[in-house]
Amino acid sequence: EVEQQQQGWRGEVAFTLLSLLVRVFRAMQEQTETKQHHEVVRFFDPQIEKLALRAKTYIEENYINDLSCEIIARGVSLSPSYLARVFQFATGFSLMEYLTYVRMEQAKKLLQTEEIPIYLVADRVGYNSPNYFTRVFKKQEGISPNEYRQLKTL
Repeated sequence: EVEQQQQGWRGEVAFTLLSLLVRVFRAMQEQTETKQHHEVVRFFDPQIEKLALRAKTYIEENYINDLSCEIIARGVSLSPSYLARVFQFATGFSLMEYLTYVRMEQAKKLLQTEEIPIYLVADRVGYNSPNYFTRVFKKQEGISPNEYRQLKTL
């Protein structure tokens, strides 16, 4: 890009460097805050922050539905590729990572407060497959949903 200097090359280089910086911050953050890995790496561009906030709000209001990047982008009236880049840039996380985070937080609340079977918890947080939900939960939390429920009721 620098050698060819085609139109827009400076913006492309700046965006690539900032994306790389986000990845470095994410790696550092994961090493120091394993359990709180969804802290937001913030860049103070009000427009990008607004777009990311719209997407976060949409995910938080619709996490129970079958969501994809395309559906979320349609919900906030942006193109999927642009939204994905903006969201990653503003938060340091992909749309799907944030969706998983929201779903797991809701699942933990249900496991703590409701005496319902795991398959219903999975369904209420947007997972069609209880087995997949259990795998994702265990990957995120380090324990199964049943183990989590038992620990929180002790």
